[in-house]
Amino acid sequence: MANAKTPAQTANSITKLSPLQRLKNQLEMEAELDAQGGSTNFMEQSIEEMLLADTFEQTMELAASDAGLANGKTLINKGIRVTEIQVVKSDDKYSDSSPLGYYERVIGTYRNTGKDFIAATGAPKVVIPLWRARNENRLPLDCVVREREVGSGTMLYLELDGPITGVTGAIL
Repeated sequence: MANAKTPAQTANSITKLSPLQRLKNQLEMEAELDAQGGSTNFMEQSIEEMLLADTFEQTMELAASDAGLANGKTLINKGIRVTEIQVVKSDDKYSDSSPLGYYERVIGTYRNTGKDFIAATGAPKVVIPLWRARNENRLPLDCVVREREVGSGTMLYLELDGPITGVTGAIL
């Protein structure tokens, strides 16, 4: 007779996922949900915006605007207020250098000018705190992206900037 496992034995042999794998699974689900609402590709969104402009002049303004999906490095040492994040799957060409495989489209305003920005970053020490802040209803969040040299190059990380409201003893 074959050595059949009981359901209880099978359940006990299930491998627990690491915290990183659980995060990747969560990011994958969020990226899929975001993609169902329309394009998550920034260039496609820009094209759609130009196509929906009411006039030729508005199309030209949009084409010439400096609005765009900036790299997260453009946020370094600038006080920002993050109001929203969107999770997006990284292109395959970045998969070797990205431990997460996903990046965030960070949406907010510069605190000193009030000017809106959208930037993309896959830096884990920025992505994870912002993801957690969003999940714990802590957005908008006043923060600063910082950089420091590490053995493999430059590392971006997030630092709080200004008073933390609505927090009862928790630290991001």
